[in-house]
Amino acid sequence: MRRLLWAIGCLSATALISCSTGAPMAPLGFDKRPANTPAEVATLTTQASDNVPQSELALPPVQARDTQAPSAAVVPDLRGLIGNRFSFSDVSAPGGFMTLDPAVRANVLRQALSASTIRILCRTDQSRPSRTARAAALKRGAAVRRFLINQGVLQHKIRLYVRSTGAFVADNRTPAGRAQNRRVEILFN
Repeated sequence: MRRLLWAIGCLSATALISCSTGAPMAPLGFDKRPANTPAEVATLTTQASDNVPQSELALPPVQARDTQAPSAAVVPDLRGLIGNRFSFSDVSAPGGFMTLDPAVRANVLRQALSASTIRILCRTDQSRPSRTARAAALKRGAAVRRFLINQGVLQHKIRLYVRSTGAFVADNRTPAGRAQNRRVEILFN
């Protein structure tokens, strides 16, 4: 009986102490200050967007182009471009975006310059999530992003999304299917 009374007394004391200590502490990283002050807006606009690592955000300044964009009379090869979506994979460009035909890259650039937003979707052929697969997909997309920015596309128009598993377009059990699943899709809006 004494033990029961002692336990009830301890619980009561704990309840009284917790009630008298004031307001509970806020979770880490949570502070109550307005988010619409000019200083806060400035910090929000300078923060990294999406899931791009800081190393990819530190890009060199845009350099002047030494080649002219194709004129309207030239109709570049439209392989890979369907509506407002362009897709390339390890099948169409085994060495990446820069190994595509220059006319195809010029068409992508023309679409990107006239688009209001550009979403770059990076995909892999992995069935299970892994850091290696995510890094490989991010590297593919970052190469496209870097090309577009170096050609004069505004950086804030481009969003990079990585999905390191699933989203297959071909049978992932064959080498040819896996090569098709390792791809980058560019959506122009």
